[in-house]
Amino acid sequence: MRLTLHVLLINLIFTSSYAVEPDYYDLNFLRYENYIYDSRVKTVQLFRKGWKEAFPVLNLKESGERLHLSFDLLTTEYQNLEYRFIHCDAQWNPSDLLPIEYIDGIEENTILDYNFSNNEYIRYINYRLDFPNRNISLSKSGNYIIVIYDQSTREPLLTWRFFVLEPIVQVSPDIKRTTAGKYRETSHEVDFNIYVSDPDIMQPAANLYVVVTQNQRWDNAIKGLEPRFINGNILKYDYEVENIFPAGNEFRMFDFRNMNYNALKTVAVKYINDTPNVYLMPEEIKNKSVYLNRPDINGRFYIETDDPLFDSDFEGEYCKVHMALIYPAPLFKADIYVFGQLSNWDYSDRYKMTYNQEKRSYELSLVLKQGFYNYQYLYVREGSKTGDASVIEGSFSQTDNDYSFFVYYRDPAQVYDQLVAYTSTTFPVRVNEEN
Repeated sequence: MRLTLHVLLINLIFTSSYAVEPDYYDLNFLRYENYIYDSRVKTVQLFRKGWKEAFPVLNLKESGERLHLSFDLLTTEYQNLEYRFIHCDAQWNPSDLLPIEYIDGIEENTILDYNFSNNEYIRYINYRLDFPNRNISLSKSGNYIIVIYDQSTREPLLTWRFFVLEPIVQVSPDIKRTTAGKYRETSHEVDFNIYVSDPDIMQPAANLYVVVTQNQRWDNAIKGLEPRFINGNILKYDYEVENIFPAGNEFRMFDFRNMNYNALKTVAVKYINDTPNVYLMPEEIKNKSVYLNRPDINGRFYIETDDPLFDSDFEGEYCKVHMALIYPAPLFKADIYVFGQLSNWDYSDRYKMTYNQEKRSYELSLVLKQGFYNYQYLYVREGSKTGDASVIEGSFSQTDNDYSFFVYYRDPAQVYDQLVAYTSTTFPVRVNEEN
């Protein structure tokens, strides 16, 4: 009953007054994931200060750590935005904790750090937030979402995931090219051990829950594996097939940090109705090609310009970026999405490509901020929630990927999931990165 009332309260707070009860597809019904509710919101970034490359993980035992949130609102009119945190369980459902049980300080706060853009074309307001701060801190480990909402209407603008870590156990990855026959040339086998030295961890084989992700993707995460062997305080997760990730291919990339010349993949920059339009080179399918070792940033983006005196947060330009993938015919019962951090690692309709019969290509235009971007074209079958990179990009075991491990513990005496271990590693490590 306590959980039911808590969830109902959350959704009543952030849901507009509809005549019928909202469902998952109502725009203002909270999703416990990285999600943008207002199309004016762009370029959401949440990371540990000084560490943009990894998941936003805050160590409960490190008092000096902060997470940094930055996003833009494409408007010239200031909006008073507030934020709050919601604790979730290991499966990203709202937990059975009340806010007073995981928040120290004020439950709802205003974002005070913002700047009106100082640019020439599409104007915006950049909002920034560091937390914990003097108004609020978090006292429990686990999964969280931050909700940003309009102070006057209470309608959400975005929800974003982050993590609070309470390191109690250790996880040690052992990643290799898979030994399973048909996957040998295309996949990675992700084995790992968990070391439990704390006597307060009761029945670890039953009460620990592990999630493994690839390149900050949630759609293909491996969840809930059980240890195959237990040796004293060591839990061994050594599988043959259940822990295999398709390795995919190195990410494609484009660069428009400087719009005065055509940089990587850019063929033209045109100014139409006071909007910069960046046209990228039409691209080919790569699933039949051989593997090429091209360093990438595993699907992320860097928001920056070529001018070191610019603050890219509020001086970078927004452009309409036009992308095209040459494809012989439209797909049947499947779609192609542009995918990566630029799509928030998601398959929402705004990142779905449309087929141009005349040009025999899939096309998409996105409003993006100046920077350097990685991306891929992912194939998604009708009704599926998981993208397949191999159809268009190919899949090669030489491809390097970032793998992250989250270990949760449900104490039988508690009502929430603690995050008790986290680590991230890259496999295979490039030779020039080892030196």
